[in-house]
Amino acid sequence: MLSGLATDQLTRVNAVSADVDRTPAVARQVWERARLLAEMCRLETGLDENAKQLDAAATSLQEQLRTSIAAAVARQENRAVAAKDLKTARAAWIQAGTLLRYYPVETDQTSVAAYQALVLAHEGARQEIQRKFSSSPPSQP
Repeated sequence: MLSGLATDQLTRVNAVSADVDRTPAVARQVWERARLLAEMCRLETGLDENAKQLDAAATSLQEQLRTSIAAAVARQENRAVAAKDLKTARAAWIQAGTLLRYYPVETDQTSVAAYQALVLAHEGARQEIQRKFSSSPPSQP
């Protein structure tokens, strides 16, 4: 039964990998399930090959997610900072923040550092928007 689940999950990983840019939330779910199922396969006797396949597929999907989400977040933040009005800027900034939720973070230092850099850039964009739209014209003496 677990072997069949592993095969089904590999099929899902392959299907979602083709469309990570458009479906980051779904891709994130599939990535998490693949990781969990690989762990389950490692605990079952005779399913080591399934675990290896799931690990490889999950790692590939994780890298796709990281690349795709980082690029999409940067695009939205650039759009937010370049916006002509505060409403548009906030909407783009919020969309960037929503995408950040799907960034796959592990407990390794490299993954955490990459995520922290994205969060810092996101905060920097917020501050830039705030400066841009809260600045008043200089007072004249």
